[in-house]
This record gives sequence, C-alpha cells and structure tokens, in this order.
Amino acid sequence: MFNIDRFPVIIFSGPRTGSHALTYHLKKQYPDLKVFLEPGNVHNMKEFWDYSKSNKDFIAKIISYHFFDHPKFVQDYLISKDNYKIKLKRRELIRQIASEYIAFTRKIWYYETSQDEIKKFPIKIDANMIDVCTKEILDANHLLADIPCDQEVFYEDIKFETVVIPTPLPSNYEDLLAVIKERLG
Repeated sequence: MFNIDRFPVIIFSGPRTGSHALTYHLKKQYPDLKVFLEPGNVHNMKEFWDYSKSNKDFIAKIISYHFFDHPKFVQDYLISKDNYKIKLKRRELIRQIASEYIAFTRKIWYYETSQDEIKKFPIKIDANMIDVCTKEILDANHLLADIPCDQEVFYEDIKFETVVIPTPLPSNYEDLLAVIKERLG
C-alpha cells in the first residue's frame, strides 16, 4: 500500500483518522525511524526541529489545523518535495465525528492492545458538544484538502499492524450516530 521512496515521512491528517495507528504501522515497517507525534502540539517542536535539521530518519504526524499554526518556514519544510508526504483521511464522516466525540467525552485519544479490558459503557449524548466536535472535524478536513501530498489514503482501506486499536465503542454508539446524522442535516 505504501511505496515510500524517501525520508522523512510526514503524515498529514484530520483528527480521528487513525494517524496514531498509521504512524506506528509505518514504524513497524521501518523500525529505525524516530517518531514525532504532533510536533508543536505536545511541546516537542524544539526537539523535532533540532533533530530534523540534520536527520531524515523519522516519521512526523501532523494534524491539519496544527500545520497552519506553524511558522511559514516550518510549513515549507514539512511539505518539501524531499519528504514523503501521506495524507490520511476517512470516508465515513459521521463515524469520524463520533470518534472525536467519544475521545473528547472520555478524554482518551488512543487505545493500545496492552491496556486493561475496556468496558463498553454508554456515554452521555450532548447535542451542543456534538456540534463543537462536528465543526472541529469539518474545519480540519477542509484545511487538510489544501496540503499537498505524495499519497492519499483512507483509514478504512488500511489493514493496520500496530498495538494501537480502534476506539472501543460505547453501548449507545448507534444512538450517537443517529444524533450526529440528524444534526448534520
């Protein structure tokens, strides 16, 4: 699926597209690469920038709205033709919004197979918070469209080989999807 012909690898995505899983899926294929998860968002921008000045052996995961928060010279570096750039998207917008809502509600942004058993309990469905999550996803997806990449892939098409697993669904997941669909119009 991936024909990476140069390094570093830069993954651009919107939220809740499986970018964490994709990063570690590629890390498994290229174990010598260093990983930077959302440099700038998690205050590791200096480490990322210092490393990237003299190294190309890394994978960086960038969420679309964080890309535009970076200074122009960092944006130019990230989209350089010297880097291999992957754009990761989701086909199923309603499920992407639901994943954002679940993550925001639980305050858990990714799960690993090594974690204790995850219970499927219902979550509160708050229409106003659904609207906030919907706006964030739509805005991020819109920004993602403007980032040039070498390869565009969809979450639903990847068979991940990683310890990162999909978000466990609450017992009232179908109700959540119905409310999101209704709110989208």
